[in-house]
Amino acid sequence: MDKFGVRASLVAIGLLVASAGAQTPVGAFFGTQPGENMPEDWAPCESIDIDLRGGIEDRAWPGGVVPYEFDANVNSTNRNRALNAMAEIEAVCNVQFVPRDGEPGFIRLIASSSSNSSPVGYGGGGNAINIVSWSWRFIIVHELMHSLGINHEQSKPGRNQYVTINWDNIQEGREHNFAGSGLPVLPYNFESVMHYSSCAFTICSCSSCPTISARPEYAGAESLMGNRSYMSDGDAGTLAFLYDGPDVGDDAHEPNDSFAQASPIEPGTHALIMGDYEGDFFSFTLTETSDVTVTVTCDEGAWEATTSILDPSEQTLASQNNPIWGDGDPVTATLGVGTYVIEVDQDFGFHPYQLDLAITPTASCSDDCNDDGVVNIDDIDCFVADFIAGNLEGADCDQNGVLNVDDIDCFVASFLAGCP
Repeated sequence: MDKFGVRASLVAIGLLVASAGAQTPVGAFFGTQPGENMPEDWAPCESIDIDLRGGIEDRAWPGGVVPYEFDANVNSTNRNRALNAMAEIEAVCNVQFVPRDGEPGFIRLIASSSSNSSPVGYGGGGNAINIVSWSWRFIIVHELMHSLGINHEQSKPGRNQYVTINWDNIQEGREHNFAGSGLPVLPYNFESVMHYSSCAFTICSCSSCPTISARPEYAGAESLMGNRSYMSDGDAGTLAFLYDGPDVGDDAHEPNDSFAQASPIEPGTHALIMGDYEGDFFSFTLTETSDVTVTVTCDEGAWEATTSILDPSEQTLASQNNPIWGDGDPVTATLGVGTYVIEVDQDFGFHPYQLDLAITPTASCSDDCNDDGVVNIDDIDCFVADFIAGNLEGADCDQNGVLNVDDIDCFVASFLAGCP
């Protein structure tokens, strides 16, 4: 029987009981706890924002360790159900749920009579997780994922490319559950356990006034919305990006979290993951003066980052900021021979991004004798030394194959003209 058939049967039972004169609360139809077994369409999840104490990175639990406790109103059956839901999460990422032992930051699971809800992310205090749908393991997973820092999928930036939010069909006061926000990790995921069904908080019947509709080009995916039967690959991947996990998390350049640990990188396009909150550092070496361009982009661009090119003394030579919700401009510089470092300082760890490094040798300058990208008195000393030594490659300014006074005149004229 599908969920709408279940709902119809339950309504019929309720009507029969009511007709017999009984005043039985809705929760009594579902189990021994208040509201137990209630489908989520009857009690959609309400995410609760919290004071994040300075930035989105505070949403992640330090070290992935999450102390938990149960309210006294949660029976032993439902405690075991919650532990099974925790095990689903622990299987795909480096999160560890541990019984609370006085820690100031923790989650408390509470048996509710009417709702499923959780704060979003770590806030340093107690996260009260209310559960009414205890027999639905992946509804509990859904609420735990909220407390781990993950918002609803239909709130993900860029969601309007995939779904339409039918604002006029949403119950008054529930609109915040559909606001655009959340973590832009991985592609949009219709089958995520964090995605609302099309019925969530509707003002009438789902068939006549859905609150969420898949865009026409994704109509085939609409039936996936509201999945509470399994954790999708995208859900597992999102958890792994946040808290690391099997075969997911840091990229092959790690550890490269400091200037001293800069990882060598070649020109080209690189798919990367920010491994922590300290930044990523990459080194490259030039054998000739070159124009260098570094471009950092991110799927859906929901981040803030600074990309810089540093010299060997850690001085910034060029830098650009990525504005929130957008990719930054390329970082460009003309650099001489030497080794340089790219720093990508991102505001949120375990997040995928793309780095493009382009290196194009500049046109040669006859006066840049030492090829350091700067024409100064050092180049005069270099030219004189090459001329005296008979070095055609270094001192044949007019390139006629002979070293003579004409090369001196050529060098002086070019130097005074401000080459390059």
